[in-house]
Amino acid sequence: MKRLAKITLFIYAALAVPLVLLWFWNPPFFRPVKGAVKGTAEFVFDYPWLLLLALLVVPLLLLGFTQVKRKQVGAMVYTRGDLVRRAPRSWRVWLRPVPVGLRGLGVLALVLAVARPQVTTEQMQLVEGIDIYLILDMSGSMQAIDLTLGEVEALRMRNLVPMNRFEIAKTVLSEFVERRRERPWYDRIGMVIFARHAFLQFPLTIDYNTVLWLVDRLELNDIDASQTAIGNALGRAISGLIESPATSRIIILITDGDERGGNISAVEAARVAADEGIQIYPILVGREGPVLVPAERTHFGFGQRYIQHEYPVDPELLEQIAQTSGGRFFRAENREELEGTLEEIIAEYEKTQMEDLIRQDREEAYFPFVLAGFLLIGLDLLLRFTLLRKFP
Repeated sequence: MKRLAKITLFIYAALAVPLVLLWFWNPPFFRPVKGAVKGTAEFVFDYPWLLLLALLVVPLLLLGFTQVKRKQVGAMVYTRGDLVRRAPRSWRVWLRPVPVGLRGLGVLALVLAVARPQVTTEQMQLVEGIDIYLILDMSGSMQAIDLTLGEVEALRMRNLVPMNRFEIAKTVLSEFVERRRERPWYDRIGMVIFARHAFLQFPLTIDYNTVLWLVDRLELNDIDASQTAIGNALGRAISGLIESPATSRIIILITDGDERGGNISAVEAARVAADEGIQIYPILVGREGPVLVPAERTHFGFGQRYIQHEYPVDPELLEQIAQTSGGRFFRAENREELEGTLEEIIAEYEKTQMEDLIRQDREEAYFPFVLAGFLLIGLDLLLRFTLLRKFP
């Protein structure tokens, strides 16, 4: 048992102690990354509970190895044991515990490989721009089409489908993000979608590819469209900008209705934004009065039928939100006006240099542990059947 204890302590000193230090300290190390301020990496385990299992199982395995070995050794009666103890020991005697230690290290290395060690890297870059939160209305009124029946029929004759307010807003926002990639600076963009409830679609980022992918996946019926909780949406956007280090922080609210529902007042949210130095720019899309809304298809299934409907709007509320927060209120009755309004808002603001995450990768690092495990077990077998082999 004393020999087993020594071997176990040797194994823990060789591998377990450094791994425990990594687990509690886990210091990041820096890698040079082209075009980036710095690259940081962390060594982590995907299944960390297996580390505890390794620390518990390996001693039991070693105990099994030594007990099997002891049963394989023959015994004989010898009256002068003191002479045997005083006899000089050869190097074979001193190397006898090594195979068991190598076997234990090999098993521990394989267990660590099963725990899936990984290296998580993050690349940071200095970017210059402003922080923008886009708020997109996804209530039922966004299905309206701001065209006359004659204009819809003209499009139908050309095999074109008229775009509703939501589709126009989504297209314009995608083009807005695309233009950010063509500029010499980077504007960090976050997004909140809302109707009856408000949801964070994505936080501030310059990963424009992901932004475009997320915007493209938006569908009008993704959330409950029965109300228009403008105050809740503003609250989520403000919370995403409060910790921003940017000098210029703005919210662009794209909506076509008045405030209905929610538990946060839009005007009160605008006061909070003003206290935090955040400007809100409400954009009222669409036109007032009766508009076309898709209805059920005809009995024969040909074409799309439209009915006229009038949705309530509250431009006075949007004007009050803008004035309270120090922003401006805009109206955009069509796609061209919406595009021009977005660019006009951005052109007013001062760019700030900030550090932002541009890439995050995770690499598997189990192969060195697998290789070490097989090499250690192979070395154990080599010693037991060559230098330390036993004769019958």
